[in-house]
Amino acid sequence: MASIHDEFPITYGFEQQARNICIQAETRGETVHGISPWYCAARLIEHGARVAFIGANPGGGAMSKEDDERVGRLRRPYEASQYNAWLDDMHWEGGGASHQQRVIDTFKLLFGSSQGEYVLREAACLNVVPVRSVRTSELSRRTWSEGVEGVTQVLMHVAPEIIVCNGNGGGQVAMERSRQRRVQRYRGRTEGCLWHIQTQARQDGRFQSQWCDSNRSTSPW
Repeated sequence: MASIHDEFPITYGFEQQARNICIQAETRGETVHGISPWYCAARLIEHGARVAFIGANPGGGAMSKEDDERVGRLRRPYEASQYNAWLDDMHWEGGGASHQQRVIDTFKLLFGSSQGEYVLREAACLNVVPVRSVRTSELSRRTWSEGVEGVTQVLMHVAPEIIVCNGNGGGQVAMERSRQRRVQRYRGRTEGCLWHIQTQARQDGRFQSQWCDSNRSTSPW
């Protein structure tokens, strides 16, 4: 049987980068709780996906890290070809269940009630920073910078046509319609990270991006 490294060399390499980001954050004294790099099947990172869904960083503290280890969550993306954390995971710490439902509802809103869950399951799902923290403010600028660099590399490999950006609250993401040259900017650290990604992607010319905020109650299209 092929090893994870052999079957998913690119995805596994990105995961090792995530571990290094976590180690460096711990060295700087930041309060972090392991990594959670992939919220989707590894095949979607390895071979690309039409849609990408990006958050800021995995929330949760020590209990979330223990739960990851208990249920083998870090191995699920490699072992289950149809895995999607938003659709399949249970018992997320805090308000995880309601957050999962909002994401599902957003995809139904954007792609239709009959296709929303299918599109989400086939989306490359990850975060700007793959390191767990209770609050995003607990991560240093250096950690965010390393996360931006890493997730940019992932997106350039995955090359999605559409990027859906998840915020931590109302209006905390950047939204851009690729058909219009109008940008709505919102405050929040997520905006800066995702705007950097979008700029690099455009310079490469490999994909266009459409942005929305999953906390909105109506479709931005």
